Amino acid sequence: MEFELVVDSYEQPRERPTDNEEQKKYYLGKKKAHTFKNQVIVMPNGKEIVSATRITQINCIAFDP
Repeated sequence: MEFELVVDSYEQPRERPTDNEEQKKYYLGKKKAHTFKNQVIVMPNGKEIVSATRITQINCIAFDP
């Protein structure tokens, strides 16, 4: 069985947290802003959402089909 999925990641601006540790979780140095990082996985027709996740830490995973 094969599936095709569309994966998209995006960021939403947020207020700067007052706690220093919380600031580290949400700070994006590239954009110099505090953001929520989100990932959405949908079917190619766009009608079915498979997963919607708010990411607090970014993990890189190598995929070799």
